[in-house]
Amino acid sequence: MEHDAHGGAAGHRAQSPLPEAQGVRDRAAQVRILVVDDTESVRFLLERWLDSLGHEPVPAATRAEALARLDAMAFDAVLTDLAMPDGSGWDVVAAARASGAGLPVVVMTGWDDGASGPGGLVPDGVLEKPFTIERVREVLSAFDRPRA
Repeated sequence: MEHDAHGGAAGHRAQSPLPEAQGVRDRAAQVRILVVDDTESVRFLLERWLDSLGHEPVPAATRAEALARLDAMAFDAVLTDLAMPDGSGWDVVAAARASGAGLPVVVMTGWDDGASGPGGLVPDGVLEKPFTIERVREVLSAFDRPRA
């Protein structure tokens, strides 16, 4: 069965890597991406997609878990949902900005609320749900740089 980032029908299978993405795995350094979403199916699908694109996804199910991972690990980019039960994804955006690492941050939202957040926070990209693997690849291609 095929799924999109909402768990519904889409044009790509979540079970296996895409044939055209196979060569991407040969890269010397993977791009480590923090994936924050409270919906398990969205997190799982993004992990599979990012892995098939040659990236290293690190999942977080809550705002608190995401903030702890940001403190504990080095990342190359962050994908965060905005609406989570334990707080706002904008808190994750603010923490990534405060880290001083220059992390690109992409917000994921099913609403028209991703262009700017509280205090003038602006993400580097927006993934409007539902999205496809092509859209994920397109947004991340601007930030495809392994950590130093």
